[in-house]
Amino acid sequence: MNNANAPLLIGIALTVLFVGIGTYMSIRWSLSGSSLSRIDAASQFEPLSCRIETVRHTYDTKRRTESCGHDCTNVYYVCVDRVQYVFSIVNNNNNDHNNTTATEEQYYYSSRLFIAERNKEQSLFDMGFTTDLNKDQCTVNEDENKVAYEGDADTPCFGLCPEGTIVDCWKPTTTAKTNNNNNNNNQKEDWARCGNEDCIKLVDPQYELDTAQDTADFQALFGYFMIGLGVAVAVFAFFCCYYRPNCCCCSKNNKNDYEDGEKENRGADDDDI
Repeated sequence: MNNANAPLLIGIALTVLFVGIGTYMSIRWSLSGSSLSRIDAASQFEPLSCRIETVRHTYDTKRRTESCGHDCTNVYYVCVDRVQYVFSIVNNNNNDHNNTTATEEQYYYSSRLFIAERNKEQSLFDMGFTTDLNKDQCTVNEDENKVAYEGDADTPCFGLCPEGTIVDCWKPTTTAKTNNNNNNNNQKEDWARCGNEDCIKLVDPQYELDTAQDTADFQALFGYFMIGLGVAVAVFAFFCCYYRPNCCCCSKNNKNDYEDGEKENRGADDDDI
């Protein structure tokens, strides 16, 4: 391979890579966003009231690392909460709802798992070789600004929902149930994030639909950015190697050839004089 053409070949390779990734992402997520935009959450789910029956809450302190630049890594500790609710529908017009012989599968549902982080604290003396096994970021301590679990934007309560709490919930509408072959219904698991087979939910479906739409729009936009980056690389490589052969990205041999050509031209001009 001619070293003089190496920058151009590298530019072509990067262009193919960036444009390929960008095209895939833009097409995939544009189609996904277009499909999501046609979904009406209100027609897919109807509101209900539910009772929190059981709260499953586990937590532990995790060690995390994040890059802070070239050859730089920050180490921090954080409390990771995992919350899942078992709940039942209130006033579901089922006479056996309070029957103690009823099975859990008939009248009780599990929510999806909610995961949240709190009390993030950077470790100034952790060099990455050891882990502080005694680190506790989960125990509430006002003096150290360590707070209790507060939930997130998609959780049904601020903090943990006490057992017996009545909360809003949603279930698929009759129309959605009868249209099992409808494309929107087939995608319900993707955007509604059902925690149980019947897709009875403690999270507002409209919120989850908006979140999925925002994600699709962002990914499609990033795909367009990758395409633009690939085109920019191609233009720069072409300009560098054909119009500016002495630029920094081209090989030394190409630069010398350019300088020799300049000297020959200057010599010919001097002979003419």
